Amino acid sequence: MAPAATAAFSVSAAQICGPDSLLLLTNASTNSNGNYSWSITPNSGFSFVNGTNASSANPQLQFTEEDSYTIQLQVNACGEPTALQTVTVRLSPDATLITDTPNGCESVTINPAQHIVLSGGASDSVVWTLPAAAYPALAAPTHRR
Repeated sequence: MAPAATAAFSVSAAQICGPDSLLLLTNASTNSNGNYSWSITPNSGFSFVNGTNASSANPQLQFTEEDSYTIQLQVNACGEPTALQTVTVRLSPDATLITDTPNGCESVTINPAQHIVLSGGASDSVVWTLPAAAYPALAAPTHRR
């Protein structure tokens, strides 16, 4: 009698920041007959990329929406065995600096905590990098919310 199949896989990261980041799924199943079925819930906000699909042994995913995604691998096309993992996707936020300076040439004092609009994704922190040569009196401030 042949050994029973097991379903197992690893993910390249448990949390990714997209939309350009790839999630690599590495199949570690044993004794399977080569039939793989990957399902992702919710079933929108992502796509299989680089020639992979839901039947590939080691698919690659790219995400377009923030969410917590449950990834399931089923081997042998008979419903069993399966393996599950969850991945959290966060999109890169867009930060816009709002100033009251009409042409940007006058001196201005900016309080980033009051003048930043974040959109396009959740953010735990924003790190500002200012070229020292252009702004010698400024340090690189950090804003956390």
